[in-house]
Amino acid sequence: MVCVTMQFFSNVIFFITDELDFDYLLFSILIKLVLMKKKILIVYPGFPHYRKGIIEALIADKDFEFYFIGDETMMNSSINPYTFRNRDRFTHIPSHYIGPFLFHKKLLGYINVNNFDGYIFHSAPFWITIYIAVFIAKFKRKPILNWTHGILYKPRSIQSFVFKLFYKPFDGFLLYGNYAKENMIRQGFAPENLIVINNSLDYESQVQFRKLISNDMLFSFKASLFKDPQLSQLLFIGRLYPQKKLEMLIDVFHLLHNEGHKFNLLIVGNGIEKNKLQYKVEGYGLADYVNFYGPSYNESDNFKLIASSDCCISPGEVGLTAIHSMMYGTPVISHDRFDKQMPEFEAIISGYCGGYFKYNDLQSLKDSILEWFSSDLSRETIRLNCYERVDSVFNPMFQKRMIKSAFSLFKA
Repeated sequence: MVCVTMQFFSNVIFFITDELDFDYLLFSILIKLVLMKKKILIVYPGFPHYRKGIIEALIADKDFEFYFIGDETMMNSSINPYTFRNRDRFTHIPSHYIGPFLFHKKLLGYINVNNFDGYIFHSAPFWITIYIAVFIAKFKRKPILNWTHGILYKPRSIQSFVFKLFYKPFDGFLLYGNYAKENMIRQGFAPENLIVINNSLDYESQVQFRKLISNDMLFSFKASLFKDPQLSQLLFIGRLYPQKKLEMLIDVFHLLHNEGHKFNLLIVGNGIEKNKLQYKVEGYGLADYVNFYGPSYNESDNFKLIASSDCCISPGEVGLTAIHSMMYGTPVISHDRFDKQMPEFEAIISGYCGGYFKYNDLQSLKDSILEWFSSDLSRETIRLNCYERVDSVFNPMFQKRMIKSAFSLFKA
C-alpha cells in the first residue's frame, strides 16, 4: 500500500513539473484513485482443497486484491489442503492445538503490522488466535465479516447464546445458506448484515468434464460396474462415516429388492463403516447389485461415477455431495430435518432435482425413492434441472459476486 501511495504522488509531481494543464492533472488523479484496488484479507485456520474454485476466482478478480493467511498443512485434519500457486497472495502461519483450543503462530503480529481495506474471518469460539485477531482488525476501523455456517441452534439454547456473544464484533456475515439466515433473523440479527453466498466446488474444471457426458459413454461405464447395467443406479459418494447413516441405505436397498424393485447401488468412498456395510450387503445376499468402488480423488473418474447414476441417496447429512452430484446431472434425496443437515441441502428442490424423506424413517426413504423413479420427468430433463441449480447459485462466480457486494455494502 505504501508503494502504491508513493508511486501515486510521484506521478502527481511529474504532471505538475511537466506543466500539464490543471484539468488533465485532476482527471489523471481521479482515474488513479478509481483504479486502485481494494485489498481484502481472508483468514482461515487452513484452506481445504475443495475451496479451490472460489480461491482462484477471488485471486483472478479485477476489482479487488484478495489475500489469504492460514496453515497450509491443515494440521490435525483428514482433509487435504489447497496448494496456493500464487504465493504472493498467501501467507503460511503454523498452527497447534492445546486441548480443543487452536492457536496460530505469527497471526497477531501479521494482522497488527499489515493494513487492508477489509477482513474476512472464518472463526469459531475455540480458535483463540483468530478471534483475538478479529479485535485487532476491529481497531483498524475496517469492515470485518465472518464466513460462517451461522447460528443453526434454537433461539433459547445455550449454544445459541454463546454464538450470539461470539458474533458481536463482526459487521456482517457470509453464510452458506438461507436456513441459517432465517434463524439468525429470528434471533435479532439485521437481515441486511446477513449475505448468503452458498457453497461451491471446482466448477470451471468440472464443467469441462461435464461436456464429455454422453449416453453411450455412461452405459458403457455402468456395464463395467455391474452385471446388469440396464437397472437404474443409486449412488452414495462421500466418506463412510456414522453420521452419513449408510446402514439405513443398505436396509432400504434390501427392502426395495424384497418388494421387486431392483436397482444397482454404487458406493464411492472409504471410512470406518466400510467393513460393517459390506458385511450387511453380503448378509442380505445383494453382493451382485452393490459395488463398493472405494475412494476416488480423480475428477476424470468421479464425473463418470456420478453421471452414470440415476439418483444419489444421502440418508444422513448431505453436505457438498449435493453440489457434486448435481454438477454432473444426478438428483439427490436426503432427509428433512434441516437443523441436522449441512447447508448444501438447500440445493435440493423437491420434484425438480431430488427430494426429501422423513428423518430416520426407512419407509419414508423407500417411498421417496419410488416416487422419484415414477416421475414423468425424462432423464435428460432431470439432468438439465440439476445443471441449472448449480450453474445459477452454487458456483464460485456467484460466491465472488456476493462477497464483493458485501464489501460494497459495508464500504470497504
